[in-house]
Amino acid sequence: MRKAMVLFMIFSFFPVFSKTLTLDSAIEMALKNNPEYRALKMKLKASEYGVKASKTYKFGELDLNAGYRKTSDEGIIRPMTRELILAGLPNMPFDDEYYYWNFDYKLPIYYGGKIKTGERIAKAKKSAVYYRLKKLEWNLRNGVVKSFLGVISINKQIDSLNSYLNSLKSLKKHILEGVKFGKFAEVDLYKVDFQIEEAKYRIESLKEKRVALLESLSSLLGVEDLSSFTFEEKGLGEPELNLPDLKALVEKAKENRSDIQITKTEADISKLKIKLAKGDWKPKLTLNANLMAVNAGNIDYSDRFWAITANISIPVFDMGRRHKRIKQAEREYDSAKQRIYGVELSIKKEVKTAYFNVRKEFLNYKTSLASLKLQKEVERIEQLKYNNGRGDIDDLLFAKARRQLAEASVIKTRFDFFIAKEELKKSIEGELK
Repeated sequence: MRKAMVLFMIFSFFPVFSKTLTLDSAIEMALKNNPEYRALKMKLKASEYGVKASKTYKFGELDLNAGYRKTSDEGIIRPMTRELILAGLPNMPFDDEYYYWNFDYKLPIYYGGKIKTGERIAKAKKSAVYYRLKKLEWNLRNGVVKSFLGVISINKQIDSLNSYLNSLKSLKKHILEGVKFGKFAEVDLYKVDFQIEEAKYRIESLKEKRVALLESLSSLLGVEDLSSFTFEEKGLGEPELNLPDLKALVEKAKENRSDIQITKTEADISKLKIKLAKGDWKPKLTLNANLMAVNAGNIDYSDRFWAITANISIPVFDMGRRHKRIKQAEREYDSAKQRIYGVELSIKKEVKTAYFNVRKEFLNYKTSLASLKLQKEVERIEQLKYNNGRGDIDDLLFAKARRQLAEASVIKTRFDFFIAKEELKKSIEGELK
């Protein structure tokens, strides 16, 4: 029993501290735990090997071959030479089995530009993966910012409502004392109770919205339960409308946006595929070097010999297959160019929408501030009138409710502004400088 009391006192005086979660740490956590993001990083690493591999084709290939051969009749086991003929037929290396090994080196001299084009395609594919990774990073960041700031906004609105609820409870206590002395009417208590219940309902409604936001955020962060975390607002400050010029933002978006870069890269790859297809029509020149060794199975004979061969291959006829591949590549390139134009229009629209939304949210915030200042003064006057017996409880409760709504509006519009600003950053994939 004494031990239990000691443990109870320890836990009473030393509460369990929750972990603090800031916006930056939440974004970092989302990037770290997102499987698609990790997969794209692996794919980017893989594409680097693809680039390195493409650069090695111009150096050719060296193969080591070895084998054993058994035939039904004895035959000469190496190519005929002048020396073998001069040595006479009895001295020629005839056998029905032999072992051999050889080094075979193939060096491409000219392949119609296909090797260099292959290198450029590999680099373009790597760039496309990089821009997909960048696009996903901005999408994850945007999702985290919306949910994270949304949770903090709701927490502060709930705090405001709780403060409002406490003021109503204090007012009820004040009225209750006044009823005893006949200063206030008993019906005023019922009116206050109604406002208290309404405030409780609004708190529960906000809590439901918070649950949905926390579920969304936990999915983005890759964390099962966020109940052990305390959300900390850090470095936001007060809303300021210091936006760059809209035209400059649109131009910056066209330079920075991953989707336009992906589309341009795809267009570059399509253009390179035209060159690749045309390269199939060009001659191919290769150099082969071969060093071979043979060992007879039944006679005492072994030899080594080498050969160097220059080969040229000229395409002549293929039922129009190469021509069709060129046409296919050209049509794909035309399609890619049209997609670039379409993406540019979409980006321009997105940036404009986000830009004017920031301005709208800033105006909403300023309007809410002015409204809160006014409603606080109205509440103060109505409280004085009611305390002096010259006011009505309905007017006082209405003033308190309006003041609380204005306070909640200030909180909401403040965070809506920062969310809108983050949306604008996403639309240009860069900071607002």
